[in-house]
Order: sequence, then C-alpha cells, then structure tokens
Amino acid sequence: MSTQPYQPLYQASACPENLNGSRIVLVDDEPGTTLLWSVILAQAGYKVIRCHNPASALKMIYDGCDLVITDYQMPGLSGAELIRRARPMTRAKFILLTGNQDREVAADAFAAGAAAVIYKPAEPRSVVALARSLCGRMPRLCAV
Repeated sequence: MSTQPYQPLYQASACPENLNGSRIVLVDDEPGTTLLWSVILAQAGYKVIRCHNPASALKMIYDGCDLVITDYQMPGLSGAELIRRARPMTRAKFILLTGNQDREVAADAFAAGAAAVIYKPAEPRSVVALARSLCGRMPRLCAV
C-alpha cells in the first residue's frame, strides 16, 4: 500500500471555465459526510453548498441550485419530506443518498420526486457521473 498522499486525478479549480459550474446543495446531519462529498464534488468542478439540517437547506435550495443530494434520516425533516417541500420552488434534481436500504425509504423518496436513490457507502465516480447526468452539463476538467 502506498504512503503517498491522495492526489486527485483532476484539478477543477485550475480551470477558469469551471468557475461557473453547476451548484450542488449537500444535506446531511453528519458534518463528516458533507465534508467528504463536498471535496469529491468540488474536485469534479461543482460549486458545493453544505447544509447540516433540512431547514437551512431549504433556503439554499430556494436561492438556486442545479442538484440536491440529501440524506434520508435527519432530525426534524426526512430527506423525502425535504424534497416534497423544495420541489414546487425549484427546477433542481434530487438524489437521496442513504444508508437505509429499506424499500419503503426508496419508494418514499421516488414518490417525493427524487431522480435517484443511492445507498451508502457509495462509489464516488458513480455519484459524480450521476451528478453530471442530472445537471445536464459536464464540467470541464483539467489533467493535473
């Protein structure tokens, strides 16, 4: 196993054309989860807004975004309920990223308007590819 520090395959911040990348709102009550995914998505060229509760996420969603990635189980409001409340006010797409593999959770998310349900632990490349597909545009990446 290599002891070399992690090096991203691509460096989005080095590309001026990425300054207008798609905006993604991440919602999870676990700060470590939002930190991890914000780093992964930012390296892929996205502008990422982290929210640790659904109430603050609603404001960020209403302010404008292209994609929302939300957990299901959070205090006060489930991810599906967040989607239900936000959908009438935005054109953003929604991904539910959850560790709960109960079929009822997925059914609830799809009924609320989620475009996809992904189970944790999720493969970063798959999540980035789905984000690109749902955002309708692919950020340009520059090789490091």
